[in-house]
Amino acid sequence: MHAAIYDAVNAIARTHEPYLVRLTGVPRHASKQAASAAAAHAVLAALYPAFHTSLDDELQQSLTQIPAGKDKDEGMFIGQTVADCILALRSNDGANAQPIPYVFGGAPGDYQSTPPNFPSQPQFTHWSHVTPFALERANQFLPGPPPALTGDTYSEALNEIKSLGTTDSTTATADEELTGRFWNGAIQNYWNEITQTAALDRDLTIAQSARLFALLNLALADGVIAFYDAKYTYNFWRPVTAIRAADSDNNPDTIADPNWLPEVGKTPLTHPIPGLMRS
Repeated sequence: MHAAIYDAVNAIARTHEPYLVRLTGVPRHASKQAASAAAAHAVLAALYPAFHTSLDDELQQSLTQIPAGKDKDEGMFIGQTVADCILALRSNDGANAQPIPYVFGGAPGDYQSTPPNFPSQPQFTHWSHVTPFALERANQFLPGPPPALTGDTYSEALNEIKSLGTTDSTTATADEELTGRFWNGAIQNYWNEITQTAALDRDLTIAQSARLFALLNLALADGVIAFYDAKYTYNFWRPVTAIRAADSDNNPDTIADPNWLPEVGKTPLTHPIPGLMRS
């Protein structure tokens, strides 16, 4: 959505290079607000058809704040045109592909289904095959592998999670609990709220705001693609599995707790093990 908003607004403002769509002959007087609203609506309506009616209402509320006339009409046309192009360019990006069937491992360190629900399949097993928005490939910045189960780095990390992340932790400080609860939420929502606050505080223009939100959300989208690529590259077990099965890791500094459960919201590792914090 934000890619379409940016390219639509930038087609009028012409302040930066476009992301994907370069239009020619665009009048400079066209309404950037109308272009932004139309682009956002077109993308959201295409991706979420069940919400088409409410999205139509939201669009009309936005458009009523823009004076009627040629500038408004041209802005709406530009927004719709750019959105259609973006949707067409992303139509075969792999996001709608069927998830890849996953086979759980049984050896120490292998990712296994987790309590309390023990799902039959993990999520987004196909997401590393989605075409990135800016990255050259999903594994362009693949992190290094998890540490050896028998090493100090692993035992220190596991014991930190075991102590701070349990449902009845007596070691996590109030600040750690608050921080954990905050970052356990929908991170993309938080960053967009933070960005909105920054944009308003700095009185950014609509062109500046469109670019800022596009940069943020394209980075977030690619971060998720790279995130799942790393997860399914290493297939490392989750903390709950690691702690419950610690007697199988051949590490003398870890002790199994067969009843351990995480408390959603506790702070994660200071230095997270790649793949350990599987969602």
